[in-house]
Amino acid sequence: MRNQLTLILISFLLISVSIKTFADEVSKIEIIIYSDDGVEKTVIGTNALSENLLIESFKPKKQSNYYISSGFGKIKNDIVGNFSAGYQIHPNLSIEGGIITSAEVYSVKSTSTAGNSSGTAGSKPYTITNTTAGLKVATNTSYLIGVNYSVPLINLDDLVPMLQLDRKLNFYTRGGILFWGVDYSLTIDGTITFDGATYSPSGSIPFANANGSDLYYGFGVSYPLRNNTSIRADYTKTKIAGVNVGGFTGSAIFQF
Repeated sequence: MRNQLTLILISFLLISVSIKTFADEVSKIEIIIYSDDGVEKTVIGTNALSENLLIESFKPKKQSNYYISSGFGKIKNDIVGNFSAGYQIHPNLSIEGGIITSAEVYSVKSTSTAGNSSGTAGSKPYTITNTTAGLKVATNTSYLIGVNYSVPLINLDDLVPMLQLDRKLNFYTRGGILFWGVDYSLTIDGTITFDGATYSPSGSIPFANANGSDLYYGFGVSYPLRNNTSIRADYTKTKIAGVNVGGFTGSAIFQF
């Protein structure tokens, strides 16, 4: 009896399930049990519910309409970070919003050599030389909201078949409204000799700020990777505080 139970347990460990499909419809499931007494075959008929569950389990998962993007770009001489989130309302059209970190958008400097001065402060002698003063305009964190429209551009497998990329490069345009805030600062850089010691002060002093909004627009390309991710590069142009600003951005996109 004990040996019989052992054989039964081993038999169930060796179960093989075979599913046969006729005319694209599941008609039956055969369960084949191997034992020392021979082969036993049990046929279980399927109903509509089990067929639907089986078919649904093999259907590909629906691609998400939501995505997030994170990357870096350049405005003037500053590197900025960007983060955005979007929702795909059409296979080619999405709405998206995001933020951009601060950057300098305008600066001017004036160097004065004729204005060098010297004298005494009480009993302490001083000399001021090579003084540079200027104006700097820099953004705070900016916010944007707009739309993104994309179309397939070319299948890279046709362009470089040896790489077997088998994915399409997409071209897209984007546009919307950028909400910005800027700080105006006085910059100063110079050399002062005071009581025999030399100092080189340098820095900026904010003295005013402003807020506003302007339209932005741009274009770029994106390339899909695996696991609902893609990469994209674009050029975007706008105006901040009356100054024309343009920059390139590279981002990674994740759908969820």
